[in-house]
Amino acid sequence: MNNPTDKTELHSEKIRNLLGEIPSSLIFWSTIILAITFILIVIILSVCSSPGIYSLNAFR
Repeated sequence: MNNPTDKTELHSEKIRNLLGEIPSSLIFWSTIILAITFILIVIILSVCSSPGIYSLNAFR
């Protein structure tokens, strides 16, 4: 009978190594997306926190 405590290997060593690694492109693109998001948040907050830009007195 099959004992649930037995550790049977279902994949070869190459497959286990491949499944255990995070693809470098995934890390690269997630870093780029996080950086762009952070920059956009900083820009939006800086524009929203400076009311003088939209004031009519600023153009006089």
